[in-house]
Amino acid sequence: MIDMRKGVSPLIATVLLIAFTIAVGGIISVWLTQFAGTTTETVGKESQIQITCGTGGIAFNNVNYCNNNLSGEITNTGSISLGNITFTVLYTNSSRELFYVNYSNGAVNKQTSCCGNMVMFPAEKFNFNFPIGGSNYEILRVTTNCTTVRVSDEVSINKNEIIKAC
Repeated sequence: MIDMRKGVSPLIATVLLIAFTIAVGGIISVWLTQFAGTTTETVGKESQIQITCGTGGIAFNNVNYCNNNLSGEITNTGSISLGNITFTVLYTNSSRELFYVNYSNGAVNKQTSCCGNMVMFPAEKFNFNFPIGGSNYEILRVTTNCTTVRVSDEVSINKNEIIKAC
């Protein structure tokens, strides 16, 4: 009786397995090289932004509340310019009031639509005087971007730190 089953010789099977393994390894190594390069580039850019923005800072001084008006001074305490300055008033009932800061005609003004045009250079100070939605405020927060990137620098002041002077 003749055996009709035929197979691949062990030598050819071994060569095929080695060739397949090398091909898959080559594909994975190309992908891994591209992935590592892209990831390294992204992390490097983000690190540079964080280093640059680590030298930024903003502070409140002499904040007063009187007749639904908050007034005081904000100061750029860092060594880089800050822009897109935004004030947020957090109220005790969990609501909030958000407004953007503009600088025009020698005065700091607030607007409720996006986005403010005010830029603060290092060591620069601005006085503000804004009406707010009532005396039930809890926290006043100012946030900025860092130069031209969207990294936030912020400072908050609690209600008990605000002077009530009318």
